[in-house]
Amino acid sequence: MHLLHDHLAQTLRGHLDARRVVVLYDPRGEFGPFLDELAPEPGDPLPRAVLGGLDTFVARFEGSYFGLRAAVEPVVSAARPDPLLVYVPAPKPRPHESLLAELEEGGVTYEPQLASLARVLLRRSLTDGQIDGLLPDGLTYADVADVLRQQDEASAPSMLRTVFDTPDGDELLARWLGDLASDAAVQAKDASGELAALLTSRLGLETPADADPAALRHQALRFALLAEFRDDLDGDPPLAIADVPAPRTADHTKRARALVERLRQRHPAAYQKAADAVAADFALAQADLDPAALGRVDTFRFESDAVLAHTAARLAADAFGEALALADVHGASFWARHDVQHQAQWETCRLLARLGTELERVERAVETQAGTPAAWVTAYADGDAPWYRADTLHRQLEAHVAGLDQDPAAEEALFRLRDRYARWVHRAAERFADALSAHGWSVEGPLAQTSVYATLVDGAPEPVAYLVADALRYEMAAELAQRLDGALDLRLRPAIAALPSVTVVGMAALLPGAGASFRLGAVKGKLAPSVGETPLPGLPARQKLLQARVPDAADLTLDDLLRQSAAKLATAVQGAPLVVVRSQEIDALGEGGFDLARHVMGTVVSNLARAVRKLAEAGVARFVVVADHGHLFASRKGADMAVEAPGGETVKLGRRCWVGRGGTTPPGALRVSAAALGYDADLDVCFPPGAAVFKAGGDLSYHHGGPSLQEMVVPALTFRLPTQAPAASTSAEVELADLPTAITNRTFGVRVRPSNLFAAEPVTVRVVLLHGGAEVGQAGMAMGADFDREHGTVTLPPNGEATVGLLLARDDVADVCVAVQDPETGRRLAQSDPIPLRLSV
Repeated sequence: MHLLHDHLAQTLRGHLDARRVVVLYDPRGEFGPFLDELAPEPGDPLPRAVLGGLDTFVARFEGSYFGLRAAVEPVVSAARPDPLLVYVPAPKPRPHESLLAELEEGGVTYEPQLASLARVLLRRSLTDGQIDGLLPDGLTYADVADVLRQQDEASAPSMLRTVFDTPDGDELLARWLGDLASDAAVQAKDASGELAALLTSRLGLETPADADPAALRHQALRFALLAEFRDDLDGDPPLAIADVPAPRTADHTKRARALVERLRQRHPAAYQKAADAVAADFALAQADLDPAALGRVDTFRFESDAVLAHTAARLAADAFGEALALADVHGASFWARHDVQHQAQWETCRLLARLGTELERVERAVETQAGTPAAWVTAYADGDAPWYRADTLHRQLEAHVAGLDQDPAAEEALFRLRDRYARWVHRAAERFADALSAHGWSVEGPLAQTSVYATLVDGAPEPVAYLVADALRYEMAAELAQRLDGALDLRLRPAIAALPSVTVVGMAALLPGAGASFRLGAVKGKLAPSVGETPLPGLPARQKLLQARVPDAADLTLDDLLRQSAAKLATAVQGAPLVVVRSQEIDALGEGGFDLARHVMGTVVSNLARAVRKLAEAGVARFVVVADHGHLFASRKGADMAVEAPGGETVKLGRRCWVGRGGTTPPGALRVSAAALGYDADLDVCFPPGAAVFKAGGDLSYHHGGPSLQEMVVPALTFRLPTQAPAASTSAEVELADLPTAITNRTFGVRVRPSNLFAAEPVTVRVVLLHGGAEVGQAGMAMGADFDREHGTVTLPPNGEATVGLLLARDDVADVCVAVQDPETGRRLAQSDPIPLRLSV
């Protein structure tokens, strides 16, 4: 017959061999001539024809589906039906309306399209551009058969196909546009005319047939880029491009946009160079364009910059939902994905928008909250929308901004939201303190800090790791809980810190025996709580009491634990019923000032998670994570937030509390007797108003000691982890690339990709910066992958790679390693050699 007939026959033969019955739907009646060519001969019960060498019954629909079913019934009712082709020159009915549903379900439904089939066959030797010229609209079956016959006889293969090795016209154009070196081969094959024809058929771009490839490329890039720009623009295009030809049809526009996107994905360097050149040629950055009208695709660099500035302005106007939508769309643009600093600016906008949205909610909630102190604690720590999320977002924002190497584009919004957050904290502290005062400074219901050891640690049937993190806020423990993949029986509950919420009090309240007898006192004029009859003025006294009550307890610092080898740690904890891990990093960093604290506070959460994993590997399965107090953390307070201290006989004076006798209570401050706080002591405790501070030594950004929710609501996090042997050395499942030879900026990018290029599933990893076993930086964003800020993980797409933006938190180390970890086990999947730090001042 001919190529079209033979192809159809062999396709149908394959379906018949597999399922015995084929129902061919032909809504346009294009394949009636094919049935005629089969020349079915009369048979019983239906006509028969040879189809691809197979003797086959042939049934045609002739106006009655019932009649058709009756005709084929004798064939299909057999245990193994003879091959049957059912031809229906009509659209396929919807499944619940089809009278041939049983045939379709038992056999194969085939719905060929003439034009598509012809293109498939012609692509064996031609490109899409050549095919477009051969297949005008309205071709019949006979026309296609004739075209195929003529083409086979002419034997004129595509010259472009010999250069680019693809029949796909869109892919061919993308390869040509992305590779300047291909011009010589195009000219050598004398294929410029074919290239021009392809541009005309695919994009609607008319070009001289004798133009050289370089001139064609210039025209094609300008045409396609401006086509996408125009189509995405909401409004009239700039006057400068009014005379530049545009696609004539919607299909041409669609193809131009797809070509530009393919160029972005496959040839980013060529795309960037071309886009910058076209934008400069037409002075598009200087055009009077409304940033809100620039659409969703940033074809040109200036669009991304303009929309970033527009987003910053919307943030400053408190339009947080609009700003977040802009950041989600334009933060994923080509320009953001290929510039870590630009991506960091968009991430700043996202965090600002999320914080602003959360503040709008909690500001209203604080004003309407009523009831007992326990009700306030519940609103802050529990429920579907706990208030502590505002603290988390503020901390994450400050950590992110601290890692920027450029001033934030949304600097005005940053200042406004810092101030707004501080005012919310102040107002919440005022109202919570009022509730405490009105209810006798008693919080009924939540776990008291002095009961933590007796309730959660004492009497455990197996060894317990008791992680006591100085100044770990409740919200930070919630983030830690999110990172404990694979933890069992995990529960985070709020505990109420003993007042005043300072280290010497809180640490003593967490010791064995504190639930039975705990009071305030003084030793040599300094604040010293007591457990039983033992005064505890500092760490040595607390360690001595712990050793007396739990003689075989192991006592480690977080820093030492992280630095120890697995073998040494296993030896240190072997046989210990209690493993105490002390972390003082948050308090030490906070007292060091706002800039230092915001850089590194987030790493403490990650390092606690690392410590937990190491202890599990060492054989400890049960964990309790607690804190002595929380803290307030905001930008530096002004003079209006610092009040005079009471004076008198001072036992303890901090920014957020005074303990002593006598003196004068400042206006708005709260004075309460130690007895009213439940202590057997002749002392008074005074707190400044709301989130204000006393004029005392110490930083004006980081404070604790007072009765705010952030200071008093401390975490009691309990969970179990399966004990496991140290991970065996295996080949890396991911690879690192584009590692810097030296780190000169706090924010920088590395590429992460699966080692198995044929992986079918996404790969989730955590990418961090390590020094001496401790985390000193972490991922803050990802381009080309999903970034989960709550878990600190990056999910790489199958067969894909991502650029991960890393934020250096500490600059007091000589070098760092980039490490990729399994989030669930902590196993290291890949690690770089040490990279020196050479930060510019």
